[in-house]
Amino acid sequence: MGTHNPTRLLVVGSSADELRILRLLFPEWIVCRAKSASEAQVCLQSAPVTAILTERDLPDGGWKDVLLSEMPERPIPPAVVISAQADDRLWSEVLNLGGHDVLLKPLDPAEVLRVLHTAVRRSACA
Repeated sequence: MGTHNPTRLLVVGSSADELRILRLLFPEWIVCRAKSASEAQVCLQSAPVTAILTERDLPDGGWKDVLLSEMPERPIPPAVVISAQADDRLWSEVLNLGGHDVLLKPLDPAEVLRVLHTAVRRSACA
């Protein structure tokens, strides 16, 4: 078999505790953190990522700013939005703008595993 690139997850705006949980859930993945939409854009331009996990609301904008960032040479990886309050409108908006799914806070580890593994498979097929 050929070599494959490691799975890289960009986590945007999550707390240090959530980041620690994600690193425990995905020990074989490279988990990078950006605290804001502008930091996320820098991360996305510097190295390709397999999937994005972003808070709905960020200090300098929101999930749309991450999802719609300018990356003309690369497709945007599957994005999952985290929110304490989610409704059909948010879910529909995320999917219509090319996002993958919405996760409710507090994060359920089993649901995080399912949704992110699905997003990574989607990224591999793209």
